[in-house]
Amino acid sequence: MKLIYMGTPLFSLAPLKALKDHGFEITLLITQPDRRRGRKMQITYSELKTYALENDIEVFQPEDVNSHESVEKIKNTDADVIVVASYGQIIKEEILYMKKYHAINIHASLLPKYRGAAPVQAAIINEDKVTGITLMKMSKGLDTGNMLMTREIAIADDDTADTLTMKLSNLGAEMIVEYLAGLDTLDEGTPQDDSKSSYVRMIKKEDAFIDFSESASKTEHIIRAMQPWPVAFTTYKGENMKIFTAAIVKDTSDKKVGTILNVNEDGILIKCKDDAIIISEVQMPNKKRMKVSDYIRGNKIEIGERLGDR
Repeated sequence: MKLIYMGTPLFSLAPLKALKDHGFEITLLITQPDRRRGRKMQITYSELKTYALENDIEVFQPEDVNSHESVEKIKNTDADVIVVASYGQIIKEEILYMKKYHAINIHASLLPKYRGAAPVQAAIINEDKVTGITLMKMSKGLDTGNMLMTREIAIADDDTADTLTMKLSNLGAEMIVEYLAGLDTLDEGTPQDDSKSSYVRMIKKEDAFIDFSESASKTEHIIRAMQPWPVAFTTYKGENMKIFTAAIVKDTSDKKVGTILNVNEDGILIKCKDDAIIISEVQMPNKKRMKVSDYIRGNKIEIGERLGDR
């Protein structure tokens, strides 16, 4: 079977590799244009594009996938199906039904829950115990197409958005290979129950701000959901403090939320709406990411100060 693959972030890589390894012919990779990244703002290739070039897969990077040039390119590329995994642009209906089989999307949630751009982060923030992958027949709506296959995965207590994304990527890889290997007729799939749908927008930097007004459990989950980007942060004496790791600690004090209750080798203990969290790894402005135990050897964090004030 020949296919066109559309994807951009690291989530897209495992399914592409699996399809190639299982003998599917990738006739074209469509991915977002190269962007400037890092402090030096150098143009760098994504892992997806690098893999494609190393494996002699043609790469196409339109600014607008729905442009006339792009539509003609897809139309003239020999393929039986289009597979999409977190591509990053809305794809118009003309493209979705262009090939023998309907376009298939690998979506990182159990639809209709968490349609949209940040399903992995949403599952962690909302303290879900399970999430999963849905293979979906694409339609013009936002993640509204018929479901072709779903599979659950447990969310570990220490999962970050990064680790959970990789687990889901590997699950999606298994599922798309299994589904396409058995695809010999047009599968209409199962309609979603729109009454149970929810939508999640793209994560922004300001979503990562922590003011400790939530419960300790919710705060700890938000911290994990913001890795690897944009990374949770708060303020200490007017300066931003990035937070990488934290744990929940029982606390019955009546201190205001955000108050530093203690500082020691284990970390910074901060009061939340209920209980507290202990932060064990931080990064201050112009400093490297480091354990609190290392940071306090040469810097002072004062008990009684409040984090999260703006």
